[in-house]
Amino acid sequence: MPDRAPTAPLLAALAVVLTWGLNFPLSKALFNQVGAAGFLGLRYLLMPLCAVALLCWRFGRRWPRLDRAEIGPLVRLTLVGQGLHLLLSAYGMQGSTAFSASVLLA
Repeated sequence: MPDRAPTAPLLAALAVVLTWGLNFPLSKALFNQVGAAGFLGLRYLLMPLCAVALLCWRFGRRWPRLDRAEIGPLVRLTLVGQGLHLLLSAYGMQGSTAFSASVLLA
């Protein structure tokens, strides 16, 4: 009997491609309603909920512990690395088309 191609990885790859492709037109539509700063605020409100869901799914109630020395660099990395990046990306996407934003951020 010939081996079948695994369908789960292909479906996961298709979901990633569809999510990436829909991200830009949906973001542009949302920018018209709430603006870039509002979009960034919504994103920052939703991300901790997604992170908690992922941690609960992966670790249950026994989350990995952070040392006190790791908290400061982690907060700085989050604010500068993600905050500044997402802020600049959101304002850049607001002033361009969905197509050009997807090409620039790819």
